[in-house]
Amino acid sequence: MDLQLRVATLNDAPTLAAIYAPYVRETTISFEWVPPTAEEFRARMASVLEEYPYLVCERDGEILGYAYAHRAFERYSYRFCAELSVYVRTDARERGIGSLLYRALIALCREMRLQTLFGIVTDPNEPSFRLHERLGFHRVGHFPHAGQKFDRWIDVVWYSMVIGDDTVPPPDLIPFPRIPHDRVQQIFQEQQNSIQ
Repeated sequence: MDLQLRVATLNDAPTLAAIYAPYVRETTISFEWVPPTAEEFRARMASVLEEYPYLVCERDGEILGYAYAHRAFERYSYRFCAELSVYVRTDARERGIGSLLYRALIALCREMRLQTLFGIVTDPNEPSFRLHERLGFHRVGHFPHAGQKFDRWIDVVWYSMVIGDDTVPPPDLIPFPRIPHDRVQQIFQEQQNSIQ
């Protein structure tokens, strides 16, 4: 497959909301109960894009999946942490799209000087477990009965990966919008080349 990565735009909101909706309606992968509207989704994207990367993966101009980083915790001392999320269109899963998006996202998080990344996965979700473990995340927590959906309790598994230099904290983060466009494109090209 000839897959292309790019930064999401707010015009992508209806398409991304449509990709996300089945995860909400039909699975316990998302703890939301009602799929967000395109307008709600656009507002969420705008908030993320102020500071963090939000990526889409396309083939022939058709979006097959998306991934983004966002603030993991509110307290200021946690600013070097981020949570990652990835969603792939239901008819495009198990084709390496999630891995491609995640690898590019991790590389961009390094550019931002983030230190620790988290993935929060509902249990069971073997494809997501495999994705995180294959990319170097470590299972750091298992929380029984963390949520309730479809009249049953759902466990949650936390994954973590340290991507920064753990000796001396950097002076501060570099917000994603300040990373040079050429560097972002270089990361995209490197990741795309890795699957050719």
